Amino acid sequence: MSFLAECRRLALGVVRFFTLLLVSFESWAASGEGAERSPNIVLVVIDDLGYTDLGSFGSEIRTPNLDGLAADGVRFTNFYVSPNCAPTRSMLLSGLDHHLSGHGTMHEHISANQRGKPGYEGYLNDNVFPLPGLLQGSGYNTYMVGKWHLGITEETSPANRGFEKSFALLLGGASHFADRAGLVSKAPLAPYREDGKLVEELPDDFYSTNFYTDKAISYLSDHREPEKPFFLYLAYTAAHWPLQVPDEALDLYAGDYDDGYEVLRERRMTRAKELGILQAEGTVSPQAVTVDPWGSLSESARRVQSRKMEIYAAMIELVDQNVGRLKGYLKDSGELDNTVFVVMSDNGAEGNRRFRIGGDDWVERTFDHSYDAMGRSGSYVFLGPGWAQASTGPFRLWKAHTTEGGIRAPLIVSGTGDANRGSINTGLTTVRDLYPTIAEIAGVDLPSGEGRAKLRGKSLIPLTRGDSTTVHGADVVVGWEIFGGRAVREGNWKLTWVAGHNGGSNKWRLYDLGSDPGETSDLSARHPERLERMLTLWENYVSTNGVVLPEGRVRGAWGDAPE
Repeated sequence: MSFLAECRRLALGVVRFFTLLLVSFESWAASGEGAERSPNIVLVVIDDLGYTDLGSFGSEIRTPNLDGLAADGVRFTNFYVSPNCAPTRSMLLSGLDHHLSGHGTMHEHISANQRGKPGYEGYLNDNVFPLPGLLQGSGYNTYMVGKWHLGITEETSPANRGFEKSFALLLGGASHFADRAGLVSKAPLAPYREDGKLVEELPDDFYSTNFYTDKAISYLSDHREPEKPFFLYLAYTAAHWPLQVPDEALDLYAGDYDDGYEVLRERRMTRAKELGILQAEGTVSPQAVTVDPWGSLSESARRVQSRKMEIYAAMIELVDQNVGRLKGYLKDSGELDNTVFVVMSDNGAEGNRRFRIGGDDWVERTFDHSYDAMGRSGSYVFLGPGWAQASTGPFRLWKAHTTEGGIRAPLIVSGTGDANRGSINTGLTTVRDLYPTIAEIAGVDLPSGEGRAKLRGKSLIPLTRGDSTTVHGADVVVGWEIFGGRAVREGNWKLTWVAGHNGGSNKWRLYDLGSDPGETSDLSARHPERLERMLTLWENYVSTNGVVLPEGRVRGAWGDAPE
């Protein structure tokens, strides 16, 4: 590190320290006898959850506890995230675009020309003021359990980003059982940290969803200061691959998906329209080129495919059951009525083929791929493009793409006590809006921004109260970039460059999402002036956020980037 860079790092640390001190003093000064305590906040991220995977968004999967939160809150149908997990999580906890906060790309897939560039550090960098630190300095107890993926070292762990207690899976995924099997040959054993220290082994009965909930409840019961509100970041690894559930849950959905993914997609979209999640009219993206028609599959292939979806659905039901357990604990402890829940997914459903993600045949050689092993410890099952397309509804493609299927996600904000409960909001919102939203719920002023990038998100509280239908003007511009795929949106206009082999164009295409949410009709030739404007907006996004497009084939520690 250069002398100037070291000076800048120290200066930012000093600014952060005194900002925390000031926020703590203001919180103390405002907390006189009889003052109303700020709400508790539970932030739930369900990994790789598809747009229609909850009952309240059109699914047949049994999610009564999450649907109950939706009924008591607001569902957001036009909520945008990054196409991939770590970039979304970095925006969630920083309020900044991921190219500014340290995850310009997935650090496992960084290209040579991106290495060492600002915003591509692979951890939450000094440009950010982490949300948990802001809340901790304002009198909150802060806890984190589950998937971190924002830094591997002790210095970049949750323990050094404002969480008092934490238990974190450091990488993007792993076996959901105690064997800790990794996703690739270069990381065959998944690393965990508790309060910053490496965990040597997991209990024999470890199953990620159950264990994370147990740990969260233990933090709340054993370490919480009762006079303080708490912030709990509960980042479930489910339903990230490998798809696995305890034996007793393997047959929860036996036979429910034998009609195939095309039928499921139609059912989901019909139900979502009935609920008001999807507009009654609008285009539907054609079946992706990597999806084999259900009718073309052999009987044995259908059997395997149906089993994948059965396990996936069971994983989501188990998440819902565990959210119910947490709600039960909060009710018994008298805290539920003073708790706000924020529930979201980090990207679109997983439709990529994952056997060769590490660039070798380690997965094929290491795991049991037999039908009877599917969903159990030692197996390696991923959802695949057919079911992923059913999960994303009418939208195009899935995770790792800047198409609507990769970046539009379900969001629920519940428990704010507002009169707008049970409503659906269709205004454009983004993951960067959740930082100021949570700050407003907590009654905390946003960081001043001195020495750091400016927050550009808007609090969603006016939407939960019904005071407004949108917090962003019609001229708001939102951009995306990952693995060379890129997009920019203004109003209903969206410009995309789709990389890869899932029907990728590797050229700019223009869509009107108002009438064409499925991104089926390229309007660039018919609207050349709009095309030029969108290209200018894209260049502005690149310069404002320090985007470095990858050169050549995107490879990294985990092999080729997803296609």
